[in-house]
Amino acid sequence: MRITLIGTAYPMRGGMAHYLALLYTRLKGRGHQVDIISFKRQYPRIFFPGTTQLDSSTITDPVPADPIIDSIGPVSWVRAVRALRKRKPDLIVFIYWMPFFLISYGAIAFLSRIFVKARILFICHNIIPHETKPGDGVLSRMGLSLPDAFLLHSKAVSEDLNRFRKNAPKRTVPLPVFDVFPVLPDKRIHTGDYTEPVGRRILFFGHVREYKGLHLLLEAMKLLPEEERPYLITAGEFYEPEAGYREQIKDLGLRDWVELNNRYIPNEEVGRFFQTTDLVVLPYVTATQSGILQIAYHFNKPVIITDVGGLPDFVEHGGTGYVIPPNDPAAIAHAIHRFYAERDTVDFAGNIRTHKKHFSWNTVAEAVEELGQ
Repeated sequence: MRITLIGTAYPMRGGMAHYLALLYTRLKGRGHQVDIISFKRQYPRIFFPGTTQLDSSTITDPVPADPIIDSIGPVSWVRAVRALRKRKPDLIVFIYWMPFFLISYGAIAFLSRIFVKARILFICHNIIPHETKPGDGVLSRMGLSLPDAFLLHSKAVSEDLNRFRKNAPKRTVPLPVFDVFPVLPDKRIHTGDYTEPVGRRILFFGHVREYKGLHLLLEAMKLLPEEERPYLITAGEFYEPEAGYREQIKDLGLRDWVELNNRYIPNEEVGRFFQTTDLVVLPYVTATQSGILQIAYHFNKPVIITDVGGLPDFVEHGGTGYVIPPNDPAAIAHAIHRFYAERDTVDFAGNIRTHKKHFSWNTVAEAVEELGQ
């Protein structure tokens, strides 16, 4: 097929850019003619809580993409449709994750129905956003009425779609493993620039927002006796005031037990954070699925996740990690204790190597092909 992907591509940063690059590569490898229309401006500066929207990594996964779309620029939406008319795709695939983008996506999809005549597929990472805003429901109802079909990555997102398009053609396949990040050779992990202190170490990775539950993990750290308490590393930019977390750390007496890395982690450093820690903790209050979990699996690291959204679909409890109730610091503390008690008898890494074979990019590509017919 001739396929045009629409979404975030390098030099834009983040998980959606990684996802688009991996999908592009897999579809090209299966013999399709694939191109990408990306953003020249993804968020207006006033709406973006981070420092920059561009990837500062020295190791990147660039794919050929035309940066045409301005999320708030109607003229750019018309240019995108003109580009689509020239390319004459059989299938237009939008990578979607929040209602804000349905303004531009909806306009492009609507005009494409008239002027391009291609089949339209939405790959939806979320339907209901983690942090809702006024107008989300209206945008969702209007924008999600336009695609011919949907590809979803968890049962939870599929159920959310039923609120807006109950009988729409759709496929639900697991979010694949994000295998774009370099794995450091064992001999480099604890040498040179990668030297790290020894001992128990756990990781909270990704940008920090309240729904991700870092405040609950800090409370759990306090519940663990000092002789069992691991060193907690956070790696990701704070999308809310860091000061509140530092105050909580001080009040809990954890200043010697927590390291905050308030910055975007470039690709070449991701491996260091995962490979020098024992366990990845995702104490989310709400979720659909998680790219962080799939990065942890790429590095064969076990996880603690909460029983929210589609997260439990990805974890074998007691085998690749632990599933615990949300909003429960005591449950987080117990799971951390259990992991260190069991890690010498449970082959977590071996279990993950077997389990992650179910999360394949080929499965996603096959679903795109099926829905694109």
